[in-house]
Amino acid sequence: MKILTVRTCNKIDPLLSREFSQRELALAIFQHNVSVTSKQLMAAGVTNPSLIVSFLRSVGFDIRTTLVEGRNSNGVIRRNIAEYSLLPSKTEQGGE
Repeated sequence: MKILTVRTCNKIDPLLSREFSQRELALAIFQHNVSVTSKQLMAAGVTNPSLIVSFLRSVGFDIRTTLVEGRNSNGVIRRNIAEYSLLPSKTEQGGE
């Protein structure tokens, strides 16, 4: 399911048709869903989910990775598909 559509900038109103980066797209997906797999991120337009997750972690987002069982495009069960979850920040939990 695509939440945001990446599109080019319109000369008439550039703010309404703003182009979203893959980082912004991935972050919006994490904030909307409890967990999301790398396959779902790629379907939404994030070409390299692990790189984007690494960047988001480096700027302070707490993202948990678990390996889950999934199916490839041929329907064969495949292990080790990454599932990412954005954990609430300490301020959202009432911490410091």
